[in-house]
Amino acid sequence: MENAAFQGVGAAPENYGEFLSPLTPNPLNNIASNILTVLSNGPCASPGGANVPWPGMYVKNYQEARENNTLFFRRALKIVNGSSINLGTCPDGIACGLTIVSENPVYIQGNFNTPAAGSILPASAHVAVSVLADAVTLLSSNWNDVNSFTSPYSPAGRAATTTNYRFAVAAGKGLSFPYPAACGGGACYQDFGTDGGVHNFMRFLENWSGQTLNYRGSVVSFYYNRQATGTYKCCTTVYNAPSRGYNFDTDFLTPTLLPPRTPLFRDVNTIGFTQTVLPTP
Repeated sequence: MENAAFQGVGAAPENYGEFLSPLTPNPLNNIASNILTVLSNGPCASPGGANVPWPGMYVKNYQEARENNTLFFRRALKIVNGSSINLGTCPDGIACGLTIVSENPVYIQGNFNTPAAGSILPASAHVAVSVLADAVTLLSSNWNDVNSFTSPYSPAGRAATTTNYRFAVAAGKGLSFPYPAACGGGACYQDFGTDGGVHNFMRFLENWSGQTLNYRGSVVSFYYNRQATGTYKCCTTVYNAPSRGYNFDTDFLTPTLLPPRTPLFRDVNTIGFTQTVLPTP
């Protein structure tokens, strides 16, 4: 829940995720006492109930769910529960696909478009899916939003587990800049100043050490990020890299198996010409 009294530039930091009792006369005077303990990141006992905010977790200390006001962009799209996608059959007899488009950063949590026990083999059950966004971040099935607040500067508190994804992605990348002589008085990471390369085009926020990220799809870089503009970072603050099981989805070689509204480009080559002489009047 968000308290409207916290909104506006220059106001106090906004608080998200707290459960405020309807019996409290003035909850703004005693926020901390109305915040319950952390619960598991599982399904709500009664979804939609007045006292059960999605996704079924609370924070123990209100500063763990604190967010400062931003002057520009502040939105993102998070995709969850997408292991199985079933939109019926289209008129051509092929399972209908899905294209997700957002001008904001997109986060995909858990196995995505891989319903057969997470398999991403070419013949496994799936539909044609694409995601177009400012940036795309992959979160494992072990991700919990609370951990990003309790462990903001150490990946050790954000342990990932092997997770599988199947979709095409078109997104932006960060601007590169000259490699600096030092970073905060110490040596810079070897790729600092770059966009991280194609293997880091889809971003991570967890400790993937010893785990595998299986991906089958197609990766397209069209532009520079407008919102997710942080510099490329790796192995001590933001994430530890996974074993990358990246594969191209050969389904995309068949036009009828492309995701909906896939951009098409036509290249016309002039191979010759003939001058036609017409009689003059």
